[in-house]
Amino acid sequence: MTASVTIIELRGSIDSLIGLIRDVLLPAAKAQAGFVGLEVLTNQGLGRVILMTRWQTEAALRTAEAQREYQQAFAQINGLLTIPPLQEHYVVSLPA
Repeated sequence: MTASVTIIELRGSIDSLIGLIRDVLLPAAKAQAGFVGLEVLTNQGLGRVILMTRWQTEAALRTAEAQREYQQAFAQINGLLTIPPLQEHYVVSLPA
């Protein structure tokens, strides 16, 4: 399993970001083959959000990231950010 981890710093409301993730990004991710799940961690005091998506394979993750709908969802999220997001890919070594 592979995970994409995105660290986001906001200038807007965390609630607005959560709404975009729930209403736009999550449906786009669910429509992709190999999608396993999505988690969102928030720190209101820091204005920081960690978004993690999980995929069956690295290939599924890369294919999803190349899809127009998925890119458009991230483009909407970028409008709320103070700095560009940091995105990294990881192998899920101990799923529980």
